Amino acid sequence: MAALVGRAHPAAVLDAAVARTSSSHGGLVLVTGEAGIGKTVLVAQAAADAERSGALVATGTCWDRADAPAHWPWTQVLRGLRRTMAAEAWAEARREAGPELGPLLGESGAGPAARDGQGFGLRDALSTLLVTAARRHPVVVVLDDLQWADPASVELLEFVTRHAWFERLLVVGVYRDVEVEAAGHPLGPLLAPLLSKATPVTLTALGPDEVRALLARTAGREPSAATAAEVHRRTGGNPFFVEQTARLWRSTGAVDLIPPGVREAVGQRLRLLPAEVSGLLAAASALGPEFDREVLAEMTGRSERAVAALLGEAVAARLVVPRGGPERLGFVHDLVRETLYAGLAEDEAAGWHAAAARALAALPECAARAAPGEAARHAYRGVSRLAGPAVVGTLRAAAAEAWNRMASGEAGVHLGRALSLIPRADGRRWATVALDLGSALHHGGDEAAALRTFQEAAVVARGLGDGELLTRAAFRLRRAVWMAHPPEVERLTTELVNEAYAAVFGPGGTAGSDLERERELTARAAEMAREVGDDEALQDALMTRHDALWAPGTAAERQAVAEELAVVATRCGDRSVALLASLLRAMALLERGDPAGRAEQRSALAAAGQDAGALATVLWSEVAFAALDGRFEAARSALERAEGDERERRGDAGARGDTATMLHQQRWMLEVARGRFDAADALVASVGPPHADLLLGVTAAERGDVAAARHHLTRLGVAGGRPSRWFEPLWLRLRAQLAAADGDAAERAEVRAALAPLAGGWLTMFGSSIDGPVDYWTALLDAADGDLPAAVAGLTAAERAAEAMGAAPWAARVRRALAEAVAARGGPAEAERPAAPNVFRFDGQVWTLTFAGVTAHLPDAKGLHDIRRLLDRPGGEIPAVELLAAEGGAPAREAGLLGADPVLDERAKAAYRARLTRLDGDIEAALERGDDRRAAELDRERAVLIDEVRRATGLRGRSRRLGDQAERTRKAVTERIRNALRRLDRRHPALARHLRESLATGSVCRYGPREPVRWER
Repeated sequence: MAALVGRAHPAAVLDAAVARTSSSHGGLVLVTGEAGIGKTVLVAQAAADAERSGALVATGTCWDRADAPAHWPWTQVLRGLRRTMAAEAWAEARREAGPELGPLLGESGAGPAARDGQGFGLRDALSTLLVTAARRHPVVVVLDDLQWADPASVELLEFVTRHAWFERLLVVGVYRDVEVEAAGHPLGPLLAPLLSKATPVTLTALGPDEVRALLARTAGREPSAATAAEVHRRTGGNPFFVEQTARLWRSTGAVDLIPPGVREAVGQRLRLLPAEVSGLLAAASALGPEFDREVLAEMTGRSERAVAALLGEAVAARLVVPRGGPERLGFVHDLVRETLYAGLAEDEAAGWHAAAARALAALPECAARAAPGEAARHAYRGVSRLAGPAVVGTLRAAAAEAWNRMASGEAGVHLGRALSLIPRADGRRWATVALDLGSALHHGGDEAAALRTFQEAAVVARGLGDGELLTRAAFRLRRAVWMAHPPEVERLTTELVNEAYAAVFGPGGTAGSDLERERELTARAAEMAREVGDDEALQDALMTRHDALWAPGTAAERQAVAEELAVVATRCGDRSVALLASLLRAMALLERGDPAGRAEQRSALAAAGQDAGALATVLWSEVAFAALDGRFEAARSALERAEGDERERRGDAGARGDTATMLHQQRWMLEVARGRFDAADALVASVGPPHADLLLGVTAAERGDVAAARHHLTRLGVAGGRPSRWFEPLWLRLRAQLAAADGDAAERAEVRAALAPLAGGWLTMFGSSIDGPVDYWTALLDAADGDLPAAVAGLTAAERAAEAMGAAPWAARVRRALAEAVAARGGPAEAERPAAPNVFRFDGQVWTLTFAGVTAHLPDAKGLHDIRRLLDRPGGEIPAVELLAAEGGAPAREAGLLGADPVLDERAKAAYRARLTRLDGDIEAALERGDDRRAAELDRERAVLIDEVRRATGLRGRSRRLGDQAERTRKAVTERIRNALRRLDRRHPALARHLRESLATGSVCRYGPREPVRWER
């Protein structure tokens, strides 16, 4: 038989009692727990095991009807024994018991004591029969549902267990302690004394993992973690409830239904309560799985003391349990609450919800403790008892609060309900809420529903001829698809903009480009909102105006819009928009080359604190600024958290729409910044973002593959000439990079003209790609034209800009270009510039390598770690096995010391040592007389000799052995370092040359530069 889920310990207790009965003596075991907890199944399995081991098993079940005869469970036990015992054994036991047992067996001729039904003779006769039977075979008696037993049966149980304690007789009593322990239960005083003599086995609820296992066993398929968690929450871990739910889940796929068996079991428990208690619980069921005692008192009109007393009875009945304090309670199973709630008539339920909404409004402290949107939920369900406009206001307030937590799905639910309560005749209010709902649907990832909602709002706005409303409809739609416009959305937006423009500025006022009309229209929408003092409309207008303005060269205007937006959002109490406004200002300041943007972003990050919703608003900015600093690990961590938050909000699919585009773009940016160009291209291939050729062109240019970069730029031109304005900064970067690399003078002049209005600022695609100071790209064009003074001046300005912004990677890149420009110009000498520190640093993801004023970033490689250790000990010798051991630990080091046959004998080793000693003296003499050239030659000879010695000897002069691990170690470390130097040849040739001249590799490795070099980690 399969083991019961989650019942290993109780089953072991019963098995031990049965085993003891067979070998020694029995006793009494009392198995308790609520209905459905698995008592009967557990005891039945133990009884079956006892029967298989040779015990006699007899079962009696109590009956919960008034017409049940006295001693009914014992009558069943005797009948069972009569059926299972051998005839001779039964006859013997029956003779020993005497005539007093007759009435229980339906026999006539019983004496007066037996007919009395309560006498000593009957009890003694039953005990005698059981003891007599137990002398031949162990006997196990099971009495189920003792909570329904008649008092005489319990008294008989007490007598039998007391007088047969040392016999091979085990009695197992099963009852619902929840019911017996309730006040007024007639068996409570009779069963309580038995507990001190019994072995208690109390069954409790199953845990989450056990519920999942039981679901899988019952339904025949593995549930998801979410399904198992929901079933555990609803059932409270009651096995019967879980099994019933599993069967429905198997047939319907749903776990939110109440199985009939569960409804009856819960109803039976509720019927045991006084009517006043069950009525109070019915009211509480409208509040949800958990509720506040003070709110319940307010909504039912009772005193808190009276409510506390009634709830005390519910707690004693284990239908309600404390939840985090005396004022907060919850139903033990959600199925209890659902059964109560299902018993309410529709009008009665609406009344309780309306009462709950009024109670929360009257008790602000309780409202603060309630779940977000709780008041709105009750108001909506109780709308038939409340004023409709007030309910709409409550729902919109809840939606705004959800927006502040970035819970767009929840906001959409509230707004959808609000919209259902507004008549279409109230056109302006209906369209306003519909636009909010469309935005919520878009952010929730339901693009089709969002588009339908925007279209319906536009129809209403058109019918009203309301220019301000048409403007809001047009730009809500535009904001929803700010990076990539599907054709049908583009057409609808253009139509709405034209209609709004005509409504606001009069017929014929649609001249100019789409972008010009959008900008003029958003400016007027903001003016109209200011004129009427409508902060909600002004906030919406300012956000759409910022987006309409967005393009390289408009940072100053956008900064002003962001600053006003922050003020308006604060007045509206919209924390999310206030944080967003702060970040919009930070990005505008960055674009203008103002380091104050960094302080603004840090302030927004600090204001977000640990609030998950607020962090969702600001994390993308942390990715941008951490990458700008060169803190790539911090940027990666922030990006992964942002992506994780999106998956949590939207499910496994993660981010969608514009958010997905931005996060993908930032991941691509980080790969490019860290020199991982293949990984960057793989991202483009896997996702296929807008303007993929633009991204592929940039990575090709960074590799130095000008032909491939030019190919992608050409493809981009064929596809549409230029990307959308959102991608224009990256497009300008690529054009400048290619024009400087292989373009002609006309192309460079064209790109220089495009960059001129942006001088002194930064190219940044709204933080999803930061593409350096504009002066840097212009200077590269000047250098390509041969105008070296202009190039040096521009690069010097770009270097100052990067340093002021704290952009270490860009500062290093500019310094390298500046060094090349200065060298090409022939002065001033590089020595006249402040020397940049030499850096060999690893941040966990990327190596930052600076030498001779030039910086390169390389992905991680084992050889770079080896070089770093050698740089830390200039002039010192480090055995290759120790370099390998730094990676593999002590086992790797010990393995390197193993060997086989000696390579050199002792005489050969002595000759080597003598030559090395002479070389050391010669090197010191050459250095003392200043003959560096001779010293270098001797040092190279010494390195070769050391290499030969180390190839043949181990640490401390021990002989190397043919084919040993140390030889493989030497080769491995040498190849690792050579691979690292080959990478450096492409990214930092000067550093590669220096290291080749200064490093000696072999069994022992050494870094010995001709002149001392200081390195920073």
